[in-house]
Amino acid sequence: ESEDNNLEELKPVIYNLTSNYKKLKKLNKNTVGYISIKGTKIAYPVLQYTDNHYYMEKDFYNKDSHEGWIYLDYRNNTKEFSDNNIIYGNDLFEETMFGTLKNVFASSYRKDENNMIVSLNILNKNYKFRIFSAYKTEYETDYLQVEFDTKEDKKDYINKITERSLFESDIIVDEESKILTLSTYIGTHKQRIVVHA
Repeated sequence: ESEDNNLEELKPVIYNLTSNYKKLKKLNKNTVGYISIKGTKIAYPVLQYTDNHYYMEKDFYNKDSHEGWIYLDYRNNTKEFSDNNIIYGNDLFEETMFGTLKNVFASSYRKDENNMIVSLNILNKNYKFRIFSAYKTEYETDYLQVEFDTKEDKKDYINKITERSLFESDIIVDEESKILTLSTYIGTHKQRIVVHA
């Protein structure tokens, strides 16, 4: 019987939240924006805390949650984009949080160019990022660099994440580009799905 109770506890919670920044900010002062991607079920407020662990196990209302929430790396500055801006989300349940991020691996999904655009509202300003790389990786942190000391360092980083991609892209990414990185773990915490836009 206790196993059933555990399964009951692990059911994903359905959140019905507006994309209105001011309303979200009133509900949770840690709100910094809203992310959505067509062709996925990703449409969530983005939170930011003083570390990268808090929202792994807390929901939008700061209550304990297996699902965690979607959150921006604490090192990123919301006033202006860093070289690399990282948003994390869990993949505990396939249909919630970043569970549908894996859709990008299907060529049928990528055929629709609209699916390759990440819409990001940060501090009530709307931005569009175009996906140029996606891959699975064993747990490592080399793609989680936020700023680069030199243009050469950034160029090396772009080459590395482009070469890892499971598909080719004609999008030109250079040292002036602002990168958006979406990161989620799959199954055990050992493997990651990483998407760069």
